[in-house]
Amino acid sequence: STRKHNYKLNYNNAVEIDGILQGLDSGGSPKQALRELKQYEDITSHTYCFASGVAHALQNELDEAIYYFRAAIKIFPFFFEAWLNLSVAQMKIGHISEAYDSSQVMSILMRGDRDYESTGRKFIAQLRQVITEMSGLPLKDYLRRERSFIKYHDLLRRGQAEPAAAGFASLLEEDDSHVQSQGNLGLCYAMLGRKAEAQKHLKKALELDPDYEPARINLKAVSKMSEGRPLSQSTDANFVGVEYYRDKVLSEQSDDLRQDKSLQAIFAACGVWPE
Repeated sequence: STRKHNYKLNYNNAVEIDGILQGLDSGGSPKQALRELKQYEDITSHTYCFASGVAHALQNELDEAIYYFRAAIKIFPFFFEAWLNLSVAQMKIGHISEAYDSSQVMSILMRGDRDYESTGRKFIAQLRQVITEMSGLPLKDYLRRERSFIKYHDLLRRGQAEPAAAGFASLLEEDDSHVQSQGNLGLCYAMLGRKAEAQKHLKKALELDPDYEPARINLKAVSKMSEGRPLSQSTDANFVGVEYYRDKVLSEQSDDLRQDKSLQAIFAACGVWPE
C-alpha cells in the first residue's frame, strides 16, 4: 500500500522478495519460490509473510497460506492485498463468515483506489452468490447461523456440553436439517449422560447424511454407555463437527485476528465483527 500510515515496516530484502512474487505472477513454480524465500525468512517482514502466503496458496496449502496472510496483516493491518488473499483462502476452506468479514475490511481499505475497489466489489458479489446458492438463505441469516454454530462448537470442544447443547438445539429449531448441529447435539447429550437423546440426534444426522462419519463413530461409542452416565472423554468418540465439511485448517487460527487488540480499531471502523 502507498497510503500514509504510522507503521514502521521492515523492508529488508523487499526488492528480492518482490522479484519472487513477480516470478509467481508470471507462472513460476511456487515450490521453487518457497525455496528462494527461505533465504529471506523473517517473520517480522510483512512482505516475506505475504509472499510465503501466496506461494503456499498456489500449492493449495491453504492452512499455511492463511497463517502467513494473518501474520502479514498483524504486522501491517492496512495491507489490503493480504486481506484479499486471506479472504479467498478462507472461502476455499469453507470459512465463509470469516471470508466475508475479511472481504468487508478489504473493501473499506480499498476505497479511493479504483482498480482495487472494483476487485473488492466483484469478490464480495461472488461471495454473496456462493453463500446464497449454497445455503438458500439471505446472507445476513447465513452469517448469523454460521457464527452461532462456531460459537457452540467451540463450547463443545472445551467440554461445556450443557450450553453447547442449548445452542445447537436453538439452531435446530430454525432448521432441523442441519447435519452438523444434529450430530453435535447428539454428542452433547452423550457427554451429559442422556443416552436416548444422544442416539436420537446421531441417528437423525446419519439419516440426513449417511456419509457423515463422525456421527457413525459417535453412535457406536454411545451404544456402549449407560443411561445417566456421561460418555467418558477417554473414549474414541470423534467430535470434529465443523471441520468434517472443510479441508484441514489450523484450529488455533480461527479467531486470531478478532482477538488481536491492535486490530480492533480497524474492525470497528469497518463495521464488522460486532460483539
